[in-house]
Amino acid sequence: MNTFWLIVFIFSSEGEFLEKSSYEAASKEQCVAMAGDEARKHVNTQTQMQSYCVSDDHYMGRSVDKDVPLD
Repeated sequence: MNTFWLIVFIFSSEGEFLEKSSYEAASKEQCVAMAGDEARKHVNTQTQMQSYCVSDDHYMGRSVDKDVPLD
C-alpha cells in the first residue's frame, strides 16, 4: 500500500493565505475521501480552499508528482 498525503490550503474570501494542514492517508482513494470531508467543513463559510493528494515521495521531497505544484 502506498501512503498519500492530503495537503489543504485555506484562504480568506479576499485570497489571503490563512493556514495549511496536512493529513496522512493509507491510499489515494482514502486521501480523496478525506479531501471531500475537508471541503464539507468549508461549505457556507467565507473561506476558500485548495487541496492536493500527493504521494509520500512528493510530500517528503524525494520526487515531484506530475501536475502538482510545490508549496
